[in-house]
Amino acid sequence: MKKQIAIVILGVLTSFGLTILAARILFRFASTDSDLRFAIRYISSPLIAVVVGYLVGLVSRDGAKFVAGLALVPWTLWFVLTTNWRAAAFSQIAITIASAVVYLALGVGAAAIAGKKMAASRARQVRV
Repeated sequence: MKKQIAIVILGVLTSFGLTILAARILFRFASTDSDLRFAIRYISSPLIAVVVGYLVGLVSRDGAKFVAGLALVPWTLWFVLTTNWRAAAFSQIAITIASAVVYLALGVGAAAIAGKKMAASRARQVRV
């Protein structure tokens, strides 16, 4: 239980750390505001979710999908709340929530893949 809590904290810190790194890179190279929004929504955010999910899946022995979901929930909530801080249109809020759900699913899927690889690796080690 303590290890899973530590993994969740690691995932949360990693997701926000990668977000800061991506923002620094994107703000430097994005030429317009629309380019920046596109890069955040369709490039950096899915990559962050996949990297964090895969990392959690590699580290977690049991329940990698659940632990990855818990690790990504604060980041996805932050994404929804900060993206729609001044949003007036319901459609924009709906698109952001749908994007956040997709990011969460990508992270959980990456954790499942990494968890299966680690389980197979452990099974091979036990047989030898």
